[in-house]
Order: sequence, then structure tokens, then C-alpha cells
Amino acid sequence: MPALTPQSPLPVRTAASSVPNRDWFDHRSRETTLSVETVALDFQGATVQVGGELDLGTAPPLWAVLRSHLLAGRRFLRLDVTSLTFVDASALAGLRAIHDEALAARGTLVVTGVRALVARVLHLTGFDEVLFLGGSRAEHELPPLQVS
Repeated sequence: MPALTPQSPLPVRTAASSVPNRDWFDHRSRETTLSVETVALDFQGATVQVGGELDLGTAPPLWAVLRSHLLAGRRFLRLDVTSLTFVDASALAGLRAIHDEALAARGTLVVTGVRALVARVLHLTGFDEVLFLGGSRAEHELPPLQVS
């Protein structure tokens, strides 16, 4: 680079050089999807299935669904995460807040269907010690009991 003199103009940075890795700077530059569906509910509880990528940008609809169930008086929530392909710590922090809201209402938020990917993030963040983790599948997926 040539030496600068008092008369020479300052070098101009282009947008590309000021943000070398656009994906790091703006994670929303890639398409992410999240599906949220209430698959079972009654007066006391609800089961919500979530699938796709759960991060800070996609989590608000999930938080809204879970909070709407709490506001409707459904204190016992199950969240089936079997179909999650990605989860980050910021989304888990939101789940922690909803977990705390459920406990304050004398209810629970139980996370079910935790696979290796989600289990690893839960462990790394310490949320596996805070959130209630249930079995491998949500109750509504289990075959009916055979009564003899």
C-alpha cells in the first residue's frame, strides 16, 4: 500500500471489505423455516410439535403459541422437538422464560423427542439441568394401551 501524504485521499472501503463474511453478520441472509403445530389439547394442557430450524429469528411464533396456551389456562405443555434440525442457545433462552412462566402458573413445560443434536445444545448451555425433559416421543404418538 502506498504511503499516505497529507494531500493524498484516504483509502475508501467498499461494502464487501467492511463486512467480509455477510452470513456471519446477517444470519437471516439464508432461508430458515420453522413449523409450529398444536397437535393435542384439552382444558389443562397442550402438545405442540416444532420442526425445522429454531433460532432467534424463527422462535417468536413458537413462543407465541406456547404463551397463548398458558394465557388460555393450559398449564401443562408438552413440546415435541423430534423434527428440529437446528437449535441455538438464544431460542433455548426463550423456552426457559416460558418454562418459568409455566412454573409460576403451577404448570410445566416438558420437552420431548430430544435427539442428539438438541441434547448436545441443551447440555452445552446447561438447560438440560433446568428444563423438564420427557421421553423420546410425545404421548399422542404412542400406540394405545392394550387392555386384556
